[in-house]
Amino acid sequence: MDSSLKSPNDGDMRFQCNVLWLFAWVALFTTSLYSRSLGQTETIEVNRQRITRFAGSAMGMQYDCQISDEIDPNRIQHLQEKTAQELKRLESIFSLYDSRSVLSEWNASPSTQWVSVPIEVIELLDFAQHLHRATEGKFDPTIAPLAKLWRIGPLDQNWSPPTDLQIQATKEFVGLDRIEWERSPPQLRKKHPKVAIDLNSLVEGLALRKLSNLLDESQVDNYLLHLGGEYLAQGSLSSSKEWRVYLEDPRREVGGKGPARLAFSVPLHQQSISTSGNYRTGKEHEGKRYSHFIDPLTGVALHDALRCVSVVSDDSLAADGWASALMLFKPEDAIRLAEKHGLAVCVSNFDGWLQSQAAFQCSSFREISDSDETGEEAVLSYSANFESPWKWLQFAWFACLSILLVVKIIQFVHVFRR
Repeated sequence: MDSSLKSPNDGDMRFQCNVLWLFAWVALFTTSLYSRSLGQTETIEVNRQRITRFAGSAMGMQYDCQISDEIDPNRIQHLQEKTAQELKRLESIFSLYDSRSVLSEWNASPSTQWVSVPIEVIELLDFAQHLHRATEGKFDPTIAPLAKLWRIGPLDQNWSPPTDLQIQATKEFVGLDRIEWERSPPQLRKKHPKVAIDLNSLVEGLALRKLSNLLDESQVDNYLLHLGGEYLAQGSLSSSKEWRVYLEDPRREVGGKGPARLAFSVPLHQQSISTSGNYRTGKEHEGKRYSHFIDPLTGVALHDALRCVSVVSDDSLAADGWASALMLFKPEDAIRLAEKHGLAVCVSNFDGWLQSQAAFQCSSFREISDSDETGEEAVLSYSANFESPWKWLQFAWFACLSILLVVKIIQFVHVFRR
């Protein structure tokens, strides 16, 4: 038989082959996407202690969990999946970027009727009310209309502050007395159609509390959780070392690159630490720099010296909320308020550092020198924000997979047209 002659089924076979190849690459592509959504799992060594770590992103933030227990890989996979599921659930409640979230839909609705909400919303509103009273109104979850008016974010390039008239008009919709809520059954109502709430300053603390409960229920004893600007530690790194994180010194050029100088080491003993600051986010207009912190009493975004506030607490929600609330005060006033409530607080601005009495008494913030930063303990500070050495290899694999998928689609279309 002439080798140039082809069977009538050759075209069909090539077509079927291409279809099979296409589905194979789609399956690999989907698997890659799924694995990236779950994050990374790896084993690292910190101070000669073996650590199992998994990480990912959720709610627009990076998260990671370091576990110093000896733990089965299958359990780690299960914990990673449960962590991702819980963070996704909380995001579906509190996200202000997802129009389908519970809070986004409530904010957008003009209804002043009672609306059923998850119990987590009520829990955060209860604590927000405590902070509102403790700060004499400076902490207010109904700040959302003012935040929208000021729109201080990375996407607004040609930015200018709102006028006094706009601020005063928007303040009409701000105030804790503009909303009502009940715990049983959990429900919420607004007294004016334009009222909206923003609980982002408390969500990290709530999320860490939930994740800690998840790990405790799974009988994990020693771990360090990190989400956004907050850490929660349980147990210890090893029998002789506690979990430890480091605070950056914000007294550096805004927008500067490279690793920041480390100012304090913070040992955590069944505690959380949360840091809020205005030295990374803000807008400039006519020589004045405005931060994303807005005083609800004046309606004006803070535009004083760059600074940060760190709070150590036994409760992650308290650490998160107080770190945000104290940013609304001048450093000396923040320390006075912290001492009134027995909080371990460290405040920084360009003039130096201030600590509350509780922070001094518990040695919560331990100043470190330049030589300490290169020592063995400093490794842990970087491992808390550990970036996988396989990250770029994973990106390269993902890119190659994408290119091959496109090639197979083109081949498939070409064969189909023939």
